[in-house]
Amino acid sequence: MRRVSVNGRGMFEVTGDAQGVIVGFLGCALSPYPCGPPLREELAGRFAPGGPGLAVPDTFAAYRMLSRDDLPDEYLIGGLPPGWRHLTFTPDEETWALVLFSRERRTALSELVEGEELRALLAQALELRARWDGYRHGS
Repeated sequence: MRRVSVNGRGMFEVTGDAQGVIVGFLGCALSPYPCGPPLREELAGRFAPGGPGLAVPDTFAAYRMLSRDDLPDEYLIGGLPPGWRHLTFTPDEETWALVLFSRERRTALSELVEGEELRALLAQALELRARWDGYRHGS
């Protein structure tokens, strides 16, 4: 399972995230919300097994894949990456697609994550952000 850490500049780093897709997702997902339920509750609902995920137009999308048609384009064209060729898209599978859109490259980068791991990464990032914010503000 991948792990989240914070570097000396307060930026997230994730093991096994060579393209930075998960880091980009965490940065967007944990951006401060101006109103609504507390962030931890909001994300728990959005990324529960039946949750709606989250999308920011032209920035990123995170959604549960329910059928082969839900695969990000790069996997529809080039096939599934090693380690993911077992996907059957049955109701008991919970695989999420994280898609980070790049304006510079006019393309998208994607990462597939099992639901349990995604929720663990979000929990780690929330905890690290709380500690980092406390450190920055002298708490």
